[in-house]
Amino acid sequence: MKRFYFIFAFVFLVACSNDDDNINTSSPNNFLKLDDAEIELKAGVIEDFGLYETNLYNFDITLINSNLVEVDGELTTEEPIITGIYFELFTNSENDLSTGTYNLVDVNDISNQTFAFAEVAENVDTTSINETGLFTELVSGTLEVLSNAPDYEIEFSGIDSSGRTISGYYKGDLSSLEFFD
Repeated sequence: MKRFYFIFAFVFLVACSNDDDNINTSSPNNFLKLDDAEIELKAGVIEDFGLYETNLYNFDITLINSNLVEVDGELTTEEPIITGIYFELFTNSENDLSTGTYNLVDVNDISNQTFAFAEVAENVDTTSINETGLFTELVSGTLEVLSNAPDYEIEFSGIDSSGRTISGYYKGDLSSLEFFD
């Protein structure tokens, strides 16, 4: 069910990006590691969903193995088949993610510097509206925001629902989306 959010993030890129100038500025050392397989992360998106509840704000991050490109004035993935990871994060900062460690918690335990959901998506066809690819959720994990905008630095690790060790690192800009006025 949550895989809809991962795919939705990239379909929505076409309509809502407000950061077209910073499409592909990431470090060549960015990676997503799935057990022993390492995938280069080339781009990312941060989605600002605004106020979640009193003094708590929702930002989602998606990191992928494809650059983002502008085609006919719309932002999309350079590659049609992508692999990446998605995090639904909560912070007490309304303008951006706070630096520090975010822990995976049950949806009933959401508080400052937590995330309630994270999903690895492998071989997702961004040209199809069908949910294709392999999707696994993190069942435990942490994400550390070492620095935030304009040059984000993020480290993460955990275990997915298939029992694989997941880890990664991303340093660079994140294209920004906002879902409120």
